[in-house]
Amino acid sequence: MLTIALWLVGWIGTAGRLTAYAVLLLAFGVLALAVGAIGIYTEQRDEGRQHADQLARVKIADIAQVQIERLSGPGELVTINVRNASSRAIRNVYVWADVRGVSGHYAAGIPAHDARSRHMIYVPRDDDLHWRLRAIRPGADALFTQLTHMNPNPVPAVTDAEITAYAEFVDAEGAWWRCDEDGTVSSREPDEPLTTGSRHGPRLATAGEPAHSLQRRREPGGRRELLHSARIAGRVVRRTRSSYGESSYGDVP
Repeated sequence: MLTIALWLVGWIGTAGRLTAYAVLLLAFGVLALAVGAIGIYTEQRDEGRQHADQLARVKIADIAQVQIERLSGPGELVTINVRNASSRAIRNVYVWADVRGVSGHYAAGIPAHDARSRHMIYVPRDDDLHWRLRAIRPGADALFTQLTHMNPNPVPAVTDAEITAYAEFVDAEGAWWRCDEDGTVSSREPDEPLTTGSRHGPRLATAGEPAHSLQRRREPGGRRELLHSARIAGRVVRRTRSSYGESSYGDVP
């Protein structure tokens, strides 16, 4: 209609004006397409962000189903139960308790009499977090007790509110998470150590002994005799029963 009106009034009566008018219409068309494309992109971007935020909330809600329950109190060796009520398995599970105002962790592991203790793997992650459980399946529980060879002392006789139990682990997508007994969930940086995890730390060669002669002794059925051994501060440690009756991975002289 606009074109007919301009033609009737004689504004596009010449070839030059007609060309200019066509160029102007084309420019307006391109501008309208650009504005429309920007609007669609913005809408899709907002929808993508909303979808990502929704997935993140669902993920955190699922991770929050990993329940940390501290069964020990002040003046006692640490005992912590971890229940994986999430929909996926959690892996590389470190468990410990912290006491407000006290440096260091009270690390915990699967008790030596529990068959699942063979799944404890030596991989240092923090100054005094060295042992982790391979995995906890959905709906399963795992009971951790204080590793007394790491710290033989019970937690101080403080108020219960000053003690907090934690678990740090990897989800099915490889992301690190930390949960505590109060239900707090936080994502962690992927600061996985360079050391390769092993249930058996390397035994160093003694003077005059060739390195190639170091062979691990094996039990019948192929089980290694040195269960849960690792090198800590130049000492080999292995799974034992501590004097406290709790689980530990004690020193082997």
